[in-house]
Amino acid sequence: MEKLTKEDLSELTGMTFKIVTVNDSVVRNSDCAFFAALNDEEANAFIEDMKKEIPEGDYNFATRPYEVPNLSYINKMFDNNYRGFEIVNSGLYAPAEELYEKRQDVVNKIASIYNDDGCLYVAINAQGKAIANPVGDVQVTASFFTNVEDANEIQENGVAAHSIERWITNPPADASIFSIDGQVVYGWEIVEATNKVWSQYIVGLDKLKEVVGNKTLSVLVTDDESKSLIKYEGVPIMFLTASSIKDFVEENKGKIAEKFILMTVSNAEGVKLVTGRSKYAFLDTDEGRYVCAGEDLEKALA
Repeated sequence: MEKLTKEDLSELTGMTFKIVTVNDSVVRNSDCAFFAALNDEEANAFIEDMKKEIPEGDYNFATRPYEVPNLSYINKMFDNNYRGFEIVNSGLYAPAEELYEKRQDVVNKIASIYNDDGCLYVAINAQGKAIANPVGDVQVTASFFTNVEDANEIQENGVAAHSIERWITNPPADASIFSIDGQVVYGWEIVEATNKVWSQYIVGLDKLKEVVGNKTLSVLVTDDESKSLIKYEGVPIMFLTASSIKDFVEENKGKIAEKFILMTVSNAEGVKLVTGRSKYAFLDTDEGRYVCAGEDLEKALA
C-alpha cells in the first residue's frame, strides 16, 4: 500500500470524506483510525467487500460525511493508538505523523525540560484520569505543566485536582494532542523530544547481544491482588542476574511491595508482552542499569 506524503495529504484540504460506519460506529482496525472513501460509489464497494469477510449477522453499514477544512482537523480522529487511515479502493494509506506540523522549536523545548532534570506534571481527577482542559477549541488528551504549582491550580468542571503526578519521558503510544503550559503539542512531538533525551543513554544492539546472549531475563511482579509489573518511572525493568534481582528486592521491599513474584522472559514475544506500549526498558545487571530500546531487546533475544 502506497504511503501518502505531506504534500499528497495537502490535496485533501477542502474535500469531504465518506467515513465508513457499522451500527453507527466508525469502522477501525489496529492500523487505521478510520476508512475514508472519496465518494459514495467507492464507499459502497468497500462495504460490499467487508460483508464478504465478516460473519453473518445484523449489520447496519453506512457512511458519515467528514469535511476537511485543513489537515490538523483530521487528527481529531486519532484519539487512540492508530498509525493512520486508509483511503479505500485506492491503495493509499495516510500515516498519522504526516498529519501534524513538525515544529522543531517545540521538540527542542520539550527535550530541554528533561535534559535540565525537569519533568512534566499532570493533574489527576478522582477517577484516576488526567485532567484535560481544551486550548481554545482544541480538545486535548492531557494538560501538562512544567511546574507543580500550575498543575495544582487546574480544575475540571470547577473541581480541583485529586492528585498531581510526574509524567516521565516514556513517549506516548498514540497520535493524541496534549498541551504543555497551555500550548498545544502533538504526540509525535513528545515522541521525538523524548527520543532525543533517551538516545543519549541507550545501549546499542551490539552491546545488548554481547551482554544478553542466549540468557533468560527475569521480571518481577507484585505478589498482591494487582499483580503489577515492576517499573521505574513507568518503564519496565528486566533483570539479567540473580544478584541484580536480590539487590533490587532488598532495596525496594516494603516501598513497592512486601513480596514479589519472579517471572522469566526468554524470547522476543516475551519482551513485547513486558514492554507493552513502552518504547524502552531498563535492564539491571551486575554492572548497573542499562537503558534499552524495546526493539533492540527483542532482537537480542530473537
